[in-house]
Amino acid sequence: MGSGLDDYPRTATDTQISKQHVDLMSWIYFFSEGLETIASHLQEEKPMKYYRERKEEMKRKIIDECLDENDLLFKDQSVAGKN
Repeated sequence: MGSGLDDYPRTATDTQISKQHVDLMSWIYFFSEGLETIASHLQEEKPMKYYRERKEEMKRKIIDECLDENDLLFKDQSVAGKN
């Protein structure tokens, strides 16, 4: 599956927990943008504002939490889980 969601959650070991999944957050951004556009065409201000805020929130999260500034690649984040 080309979406990147076919391997969710993806972690290096069974003891890790997926914290941030860059593909999932990108899809949320993509669909929020589409829903914002639809709301705009329908002149629905409240839904348009809601989806714009979700889109911007996802953009910030993707950049702040998934961008590895050393090699400028977006990467999933994981944390150590319980054994």
